[in-house]
Amino acid sequence: MNDMGKNGILLVGLPKAGKTSFIAALWHVLTSEEIPCSLKLTTLGGDDTYLNQIKGEWLNYQQVVRTTQLNEAIPTINLSDENGNRHCSLSVPDLSGETYVRQWIDREWSQKFGDAALGASAILVFIHPNQMLETPEITPTLRLLPDVLNDSPTLDDPIVEPEWDEGKAASVVQLIDVMQFLQRNLTTPLRIAIMVSAWDLIRDRYNSPVDFVKDRTPILEQFLRSNPESFVYTVLGVSALGVDIENEADTQRLQKETNCASERIEIVSATGTSHDITSPLRWALSWPEGESS
Repeated sequence: MNDMGKNGILLVGLPKAGKTSFIAALWHVLTSEEIPCSLKLTTLGGDDTYLNQIKGEWLNYQQVVRTTQLNEAIPTINLSDENGNRHCSLSVPDLSGETYVRQWIDREWSQKFGDAALGASAILVFIHPNQMLETPEITPTLRLLPDVLNDSPTLDDPIVEPEWDEGKAASVVQLIDVMQFLQRNLTTPLRIAIMVSAWDLIRDRYNSPVDFVKDRTPILEQFLRSNPESFVYTVLGVSALGVDIENEADTQRLQKETNCASERIEIVSATGTSHDITSPLRWALSWPEGESS
């Protein structure tokens, strides 16, 4: 890969998947330089108003205002590694989750998504534990059949045909549909990092982010594993907020335990835990890890 080349990283995720919180924490780390071996900001190509707004909310333990289709912001962030030996211009679009929902329903790319996707060499796919990730399983559904049959309508009852609502499809199905769009239209193999958001809320229940994906979204893991010619992937846990901000006691505890705001962040990989939120970008670019985090 040409170090001076322009490498786009596309952020993909349905509404409330954690993309905006990630961007807010990333912008703080880049501008504060509190993590010595993180990637460094050189210049920003575009307006930083939106980035500073969500960073301020993040710093104050407030709910980060997610993007909508009316305020999508696509700044170009110019980065280098900690030694200044590698340079890259990243287009990191924070496309709203509604963009991907509309693509699923309308069966076509938006112009913004198409432009961002065509410039992408890697993808961060965000999923959140609170989303409806699973598709219904056959066995539990079959157990419900006796109750359904007992309540079957008689010949005199009016027949009500059920209507298919595309927007209620499981999140993981919609995400796989997005990746199939990318698979058909972009140069592959693509590097994909599955980002499990709000990892701090579920880390006591799962040994690793990989275990969470296998348990809650097995169809996603199977899709990626069965398409090695199209995708090179990893699974990461990300705690961008660091705490459930609605829990005042936990918020106060975290404030006392951290020396700087960047220590709120946790990135969990197969090799350990780091405060360096730029490490997923480094992986996406195939850049080596820093000496420490």
